[in-house]
Amino acid sequence: MKRCADRKKICKVASLFIFSLMALSVFAYSVLASNDVAYIYKSKAGVDKNVIKVFEDMGFGVKLIYEKNIPTDLSGYRFIYVGDERFKSPNNIKVWKYPSIVSNYFYGHDFGLTDDDGVSKLSASSPLSVKVGSNILQVYTEAKFPGGVNIPYYFLARENKADDLKKAASPYVNDGEILGDVISYGYPGLELTNGKVAQNNICFFGIVESKYWTDNAVDLFKQCVEHIS
Repeated sequence: MKRCADRKKICKVASLFIFSLMALSVFAYSVLASNDVAYIYKSKAGVDKNVIKVFEDMGFGVKLIYEKNIPTDLSGYRFIYVGDERFKSPNNIKVWKYPSIVSNYFYGHDFGLTDDDGVSKLSASSPLSVKVGSNILQVYTEAKFPGGVNIPYYFLARENKADDLKKAASPYVNDGEILGDVISYGYPGLELTNGKVAQNNICFFGIVESKYWTDNAVDLFKQCVEHIS
């Protein structure tokens, strides 16, 4: 009888232990899923699933936040992501205040990355590449969309960008390098062109057509994430 009682006691303790582990796992997942990436979007159709997959592959949970529902405080997230959409109130997206990745053509000056001339765009008849140090890296698998339009990326022209942004990759076409940043890093204390001062790291990532990313582009995006996280 005592042996049976001991066995029941052991089973009860084991059950409680397993339940505790499951509860802890659920809690950890909940924290991960809600407190890593604040993905700001305007329309569900504009949400980039390839970008989300990279975040998740890197172990980050992603919270989609509709632009009209942006909390006044985003400090509970590790960083924010702003994709290539036309937002109604871009000034509500405070990329200067939080660690941020900006992959957007439309609001270079609103976000303080460029002067009034804004973000520049480049396309070519062959798949685009960038220059990183002395290396030329192809970042798109194709040169054209199915309809025949050239696939572009964005860059911050040297004469337009905030002075202390640091180039991580520059535009490159067959006839050579173009002065500017396809990928650019900002650091705390950076004076932005909109009068704000960056409080955290910023990454501008102009290789926005993720459907056509090469492995090089994925690696560069991961480096961008590592810079701000």
